[in-house]
Amino acid sequence: MKLNLESFLKYLNWKIKEARGKDYTIGHAYFMKLDRVPQEKRTEAFVEVLKNAVLPLLQEYFYDDWEKLIEILNPKERADVEKYLIDRFGEIKVRKENARKIVKLLAKAVELQEKGQNGQI
Repeated sequence: MKLNLESFLKYLNWKIKEARGKDYTIGHAYFMKLDRVPQEKRTEAFVEVLKNAVLPLLQEYFYDDWEKLIEILNPKERADVEKYLIDRFGEIKVRKENARKIVKLLAKAVELQEKGQNGQI
């Protein structure tokens, strides 16, 4: 399963706006360097951006509300979010060897939203 970056950002920002307001949305600048990464290494590079930039920012936004953060990342796959992304104590769980599982997990959340099962943008 592939993850469309534009769709992912729209989904993530929609969920953030809903939870915290428009002033907390994530800009595309975090992902600009992916254009310079060879296609075969983009999944791993995307996951590194999540681990080193996006998730720490989300930790700050949702400090002491880890359940809400897990729900934002993928409300239908909570156990996998806690296993591969961030747990209910706020600890980042991202590992390079799980890059494809992480992308698939996020792609599922975006797909559900696009199908209207998770609300409308």
